[in-house]
Amino acid sequence: MQGEYDTLAHLDYIVRYAGSGFTSYHYDEYADVIDPILRYLIEQDKCLEVNTAGFKYGLGHPNPCEEVLKRYRQLGGEKITIGSDGHRPEHIAYNFDHLQDLLNHIGFQYYCIFQKRKSEFRRLDR
Repeated sequence: MQGEYDTLAHLDYIVRYAGSGFTSYHYDEYADVIDPILRYLIEQDKCLEVNTAGFKYGLGHPNPCEEVLKRYRQLGGEKITIGSDGHRPEHIAYNFDHLQDLLNHIGFQYYCIFQKRKSEFRRLDR
């Protein structure tokens, strides 16, 4: 995973297309696979994308789900970016207001943007 990237996106993207969706997916069942990925991101100073498309597609949660985000935070992860899969104008920044509350509740105070591949922290407004 080393190389020319700044953010890991769609960590649990498969739940969107897994048939039964979120009802068959629980972080605890995959912690042995997910935790090393989260630790690696932290060690390499990379961001984890939080994407609101899960709300748009009826999953009731962002991708990755809240449990993964909580675990990332517990492990010391602070660098997140926010996306919405805004492939249409009405999907740009989809449900960002709800996401802000969720991220604050988990313990995130900042999100990152990038300028010339350098991350810059921006405060999540409360």
